[in-house]
Amino acid sequence: MTVTTRITTPFGRETTAQDVLHGVDLTGKRAVVQKPPVRRPRPGPR
Repeated sequence: MTVTTRITTPFGRETTAQDVLHGVDLTGKRAVVQKPPVRRPRPGPR
């Protein structure tokens, strides 16, 4: 089993993949770039 360390970044919702990868050498590495989940309002009482 490989232990990995979570990376936190200063990027936000408007950040593009190009912004994230600018100047980053990912040679020989695997990266997963995700957007945050969409927050949907909870349904109110009926």
